[in-house]
Amino acid sequence: MGYLLIFLICFLLQFLVSFEMNFINPIIPYLSAYFGIDKSSVIYLSIGFSFIGLLTPFFGMLTDKIGKKHGLVIATIFYITGTFFSGLSTHHYMFAISRIIIGIGSLTIGATVIAYISDFVSYRQRGKAAGVLRISFAIAILTGPAVASYMVENFGLKTLYWILSSVATLALVILLKLPNDQQTEADSKVNLYELGDMLKNRTTQKFVLASFMMIAAPLTLFSFFSIWLDQSFTLSQSDIGSIYSIANSGTLVGVGIATLLSDKLGKLRTAKIGFILMAITMFPLSFLSSIPVIILVVMINAIGLDGGFLAFQTLASEVYPKRRTMFMTLISFSHSLCSLIFVVLGPMLYNLGGYRLLNFIGGAAGIIAVITLYSLSKEKRVAEVVQEAFN
Repeated sequence: MGYLLIFLICFLLQFLVSFEMNFINPIIPYLSAYFGIDKSSVIYLSIGFSFIGLLTPFFGMLTDKIGKKHGLVIATIFYITGTFFSGLSTHHYMFAISRIIIGIGSLTIGATVIAYISDFVSYRQRGKAAGVLRISFAIAILTGPAVASYMVENFGLKTLYWILSSVATLALVILLKLPNDQQTEADSKVNLYELGDMLKNRTTQKFVLASFMMIAAPLTLFSFFSIWLDQSFTLSQSDIGSIYSIANSGTLVGVGIATLLSDKLGKLRTAKIGFILMAITMFPLSFLSSIPVIILVVMINAIGLDGGFLAFQTLASEVYPKRRTMFMTLISFSHSLCSLIFVVLGPMLYNLGGYRLLNFIGGAAGIIAVITLYSLSKEKRVAEVVQEAFN
């Protein structure tokens, strides 16, 4: 029962984090009208969220020092505080600051839950465990756009965010009763020098590069997807939210496939296949004029992205088993750095070349991610991890 409760709470925390992160882009038209700002400028509301992600390696070091469970507790408190004040926001500056607070919680939770669970699950079973967590992400990305669009249209932004805050508070109460992770003496001595040594390692650099390029694809696809749909097809907020949710069902399929097959097929190979699928579906999207075909292409993209990332994340969690949280926060750092760069450059690129330019940039980034994965397969440290999985 103890392990089941651990999974359930980590599942819920992952869901809450993913739900909030994935409904922002679909409700851009609503936020634009609500705060009275231009649609292409709404993305700037997330600049603080992305910037705070650059600090995740330091949050990871802190979590390694105080313990993963304690890190999750503190991160959840930040999430509760941020969502509460987001609901109170009547000005876009207050909303942006509140999302910074959410970011501290969300990014730390996202990097820590897999590290926390890994202390209770063997590597051989970790693919399935990570798959269960990723299913929570899939459900969130599947339901978030439609549910959030419906909520803001009918009940307002406050109700949406205060529901998240209330559910997170319930999760926190249960989290406090969960067992502590297996902390070693080495965990309490983690420092900046170790972080520096880790970053100098070629394997680390390749993992971070692959992660950076991988996240560029969904950023270029989804950040302006709602604006493109609104401008090209003149759809309502509810229609846009429904398109997001239907297309994102590919996430659930991809996660399901990776959960069932990655342990047998191999996590590195599964990641390669997924990222190839993600990259090739980026290029034709902006040429399409049929909503059903657009939904199908985005669905296939999501299958590749989330199936591939599940396998990639599980493999990454074992590269530095004694510094798992720190290394996983470096993965989160690469995501945040890419997001921050895109938040700054995205509106300019969109105005310069439209949605098509963004899609081509995302496709090129996906190809680089695939090439980096092939290079990683030759690294000794990765080969040892892959070999260990079959022993």
